Amino acid sequence: MPASLIALGLRKKLGEFMQKKVSRRAFLGGMIGAMASGSLASLSRVADYFNEQTDKFVGRKDNPLGQFLYNLADYRDLMVPEALEELSGREIKGPVVIIYGDTHRSALKHYTFAPKERELKRKTYSPYDKVLSPRMRIYKPTFDSRTGNVDWVEIESKSI
Repeated sequence: MPASLIALGLRKKLGEFMQKKVSRRAFLGGMIGAMASGSLASLSRVADYFNEQTDKFVGRKDNPLGQFLYNLADYRDLMVPEALEELSGREIKGPVVIIYGDTHRSALKHYTFAPKERELKRKTYSPYDKVLSPRMRIYKPTFDSRTGNVDWVEIESKSI
């Protein structure tokens, strides 16, 4: 449907394009590709719709179209396991605390145990990377005994 509307709106340009002796197979292949990309975008919107239907975040696990999510929350869920993988390769003394919302737990677990899907989906999120490259930030708590406050000081920032 989206490809048909685009073709209708650009029929003059399409006529000029067709006069260049484009084969029917190439034209149909291009139209099918355009329809497929429009359909995937529609599936992403429907997956977002499922997430918004309840007061509780549905999440990737309980959303029937969770694998088609393409939004900022899913992008963040995709990046966190990469940072965790980076951290797991280090020799760290003491506890590691990761502060993240409970609503993201199912997606984080999924992407942690599905590295091939994570790699493939990372490629689809390349426009997000171009806008703002993801960074892993490591903080260290500092305790002020005079006031009793805990402050967090960034000790490392790295692109992932």
